[in-house]
Amino acid sequence: MQTLKVGSRGDDVKAWQKILGMTGSNVDGVFGTGTANATRIYQQAHALAPDGVVGPATWAKATGTPQPMAVANGNASLDTWAYNIAKTAAPTMPEPQRQYTLSVARGEGLYGKGWGTGPGAGSNNWGAVQGTGDAGSFQHIDHHADGTAYTTAFKKYSSPQAGFLDMAHILLKPNVIAALDKGNLHDAVYAQHDNRYFELAPDKYLSAVENNYAQLTANLSWKKVLAAAGVAVGVGGAAVAGVALLAGAAWWWFKGRGA
Repeated sequence: MQTLKVGSRGDDVKAWQKILGMTGSNVDGVFGTGTANATRIYQQAHALAPDGVVGPATWAKATGTPQPMAVANGNASLDTWAYNIAKTAAPTMPEPQRQYTLSVARGEGLYGKGWGTGPGAGSNNWGAVQGTGDAGSFQHIDHHADGTAYTTAFKKYSSPQAGFLDMAHILLKPNVIAALDKGNLHDAVYAQHDNRYFELAPDKYLSAVENNYAQLTANLSWKKVLAAAGVAVGVGGAAVAGVALLAGAAWWWFKGRGA
């Protein structure tokens, strides 16, 4: 694929416009300012340099083999900020549930700050949750499990706390909570899949969860409370969990849904 930028024309531009979720007359094979702006949004959402130029890295992200949910950028200050928000928003939430929710949200790596300077900036959306929030919505590109692009509405929230609570509400269904109560991360992730929360194969999602949770734990120095293998660890006579957790949302694999 050739490098595309403002002024480029041809079939590669059409292919790129379809990846961006453009339809109809917008797929015209002309790389104008509209396509460039949509490209920047796509790049920001996928941790690429938002230069509006479709070079090798951007093509590879769009057409290469999807990687398991990316570990969020290691930013200890953001992790601390997010954890404090979570404790403020839900002070009585059991620690396994809090860590699970934070870890899933951390897959975006942005903790409610939206996508850079794109349409989601300031949305307080913790995990690419689709729909309309208490502060409205914004349009953004997402992808199905097979890589097919589409544009849909994502929630905006009035505060980081509101975004966190909605994320927790979406995640913490009874079957997920039951697995967390047993310290079984494997079953929690598979229950999340049964709830149609994500489209990625559960084993790959679980791997991403573990990797991201480990990073978050390293940044916060907290005690990991979920056992990846589902083996409960007794602490003071209580069964808590003990290994890793996170996940959250690589572009086409994450489909947060309200309930």
